[in-house]
Parts: sequence; C-alpha cells; structure tokens
Amino acid sequence: MSKFILACLISGPFAAYCTSADVCSRSKGVRDTLVDALDIPCESITLADLVTISGTLAVMPDDLTNLALQSGDFVGLSAVTDLDLSWGVVSVTSGTFTGLTAVERISLANGFVTTLPADIFSGLTTLKKLGLNEGALTSVPDGIFDNLPNLQTLSLRVNKITDFSDHVFDPEKFSSQAMVFVSGNPLSASAIALLKSQLGNRVDLP
Repeated sequence: MSKFILACLISGPFAAYCTSADVCSRSKGVRDTLVDALDIPCESITLADLVTISGTLAVMPDDLTNLALQSGDFVGLSAVTDLDLSWGVVSVTSGTFTGLTAVERISLANGFVTTLPADIFSGLTTLKKLGLNEGALTSVPDGIFDNLPNLQTLSLRVNKITDFSDHVFDPEKFSSQAMVFVSGNPLSASAIALLKSQLGNRVDLP
C-alpha cells in the first residue's frame, strides 16, 4: 500500500490526496489509459491512485488518429517520467501538461497539430527530451522553449516549418545544453542562418 493511499485512511494534511481526480472529465484517450492502468472505474480514481502511476505512460486513442488533449489531462501524475503521445495528437491546449512535475521525456511525434500554444511546456523544469518530429507543425511560437533548463534534445524533424523568429531560440532563455534537430523541414535561407547564429554546432540542419 502506498503512503498516499494509507494517508487516505487517516485524517490530516494528506486528505487532499483522497479526493476525486476527476478522471471522467479528461480527454477520452487519457481517461481510458488511466482506467486501464489502474483497473479502477474513472469515477472512483483519486489523486492517491494517480501518484502510483510511475515511469512511462503511453496514451493511445482507439483509432490512432484522434487524440485531442485538453487542459488538466495529466494533473496528479507526478511520478510519470516518460510521456508517450506519439499516436496522432490532433490538438493540445494551455495547461495540458500541468502536473507532470517529474517528466523527463515527452513525445508528440506523428501528430497533426500545426502550431502549439506558447505556454504549452511552461513549468516542465525536469524535461530533458522533447519530440515534436514527423508532424504537421508549420510554425513555432516565440518563447515556447523558454525556461526548460534541463532540456538536452529537441527534435523538430520532418515538419512543415519554413521560418523561426529570433525569439524561439533566444540564447538567454533557451537551454545552453540542448541539441536541436530540424532536418526534413523546408527551411528558408534566413531561418538556416538564424539557427546557425543562435545555436552554432548544436543544431542539425537539412
């Protein structure tokens, strides 16, 4: 029995963990994945149950092409370190990844999203590897990769990106240790020059 579930048997400061995690209202792919992982009906899942899910969490929709993520989908999953969403994400929103306080890797490969909210990765200070490859991205908003101090690998390979603004990889805010992969994009000459200027030998160009 985990310390969080045990805490639900007594009163005190841990009582919040005993409350419903509201899993039934989460997006279908996430809800079904959590129900399968815990073998508990969605209406009975508490925050204490969610913190027992650790390591890798792979979310797969039934049809592999319709994974629409919403704000709060991963709240309570504080022990997940590897989040695999590489099965055709069609939409994300601000707050989608809130609660992933230990995550080190996120894969959004093979998605259908053309752009992302600028704050989508906000607060993910433990993130080391981010996969946005082999998708439909046409643009990347300013500041989206800011304040990810532990980021080591960022893959944007094989998308439809032609340009970056000079604020996407701002040297003062973008991780100084991260390697960026952008091959397979129809990058303009100015975009290539900017990447070389800002990232030097830390970028894999076409």
